[in-house]
Amino acid sequence: MSNFNEPARILPNPRIPKRIGFWNGVFASLLLLYGIFQIAMIVLAPKFTEIMEQQTKAIEANTKAENQANVAKLEAEVKSAQTKEEKELAESQLETAKTAVDSSSISMTLNLDDLKVDDPVNKAYAGVELTSMLILNVLMFVTGIGLLGLAEWARKVWIWTAAIKIVRLFAFAAFFLIVLSPRVERATREVYEKAEAKIEADIAKEKNDKTKAAKQSPTSLASKRAMAQSMKNMTRVTTIVMKVFIPISALLGSIYPAICIWFLTRPQAVAACRRGKPAAGTVA
Repeated sequence: MSNFNEPARILPNPRIPKRIGFWNGVFASLLLLYGIFQIAMIVLAPKFTEIMEQQTKAIEANTKAENQANVAKLEAEVKSAQTKEEKELAESQLETAKTAVDSSSISMTLNLDDLKVDDPVNKAYAGVELTSMLILNVLMFVTGIGLLGLAEWARKVWIWTAAIKIVRLFAFAAFFLIVLSPRVERATREVYEKAEAKIEADIAKEKNDKTKAAKQSPTSLASKRAMAQSMKNMTRVTTIVMKVFIPISALLGSIYPAICIWFLTRPQAVAACRRGKPAAGTVA
């Protein structure tokens, strides 16, 4: 008669750690490539910024040259006008063209350096976030190889690494929402408040100008005001999206590590790793 008090024999299931090992290798490789891409972007960011500034200046210089050429053309048309109506039309177009030459671009109105992207807190956050991501993903890749070989050390190390990954995701999300997000919002608000104040001052100055050009020519200041407001609204929307995206990404990013912890702590997975590679002829 069988002894009902005898504990049930746990059958090792090597498929659990092997499958997790395979997906560890896949996900870790992708995340490491992403980390390398981020490092490259950080290193090359100053060069990209310099190129963008050069392109912006070149565009502004070309636009100003075209406007000056248009002014010269309209001045010739004013001189060659045959009727009073033609002369008034040409003069009106001329004053508009002169205003276009003298108007400053939105890049001169908004001092984007005030956004403080080089703030020490932002740099520290990015540095710690990137470094910790690389270290954990290297461990993820190494333990993936170990799990393919049913190594017990790989099972234990990956369980701890997965737990740290989950804690890290929510810790960085909380830090962003509590510390970084208010700082970015405050810096952004100050930048656009300064820009709007400058635009309003320019508009008030133009309204007080008694010259013929100020009375007749449409101004680009109103369009710059609209552009500044549009950029302000876009920044606000981006901030809101980030506040929603960061917690959701932390939640989604913790799903796989949580699944791994659950499966690798199952008795069948523990037995498979403690036993090591199955003997020849054993069905996995």
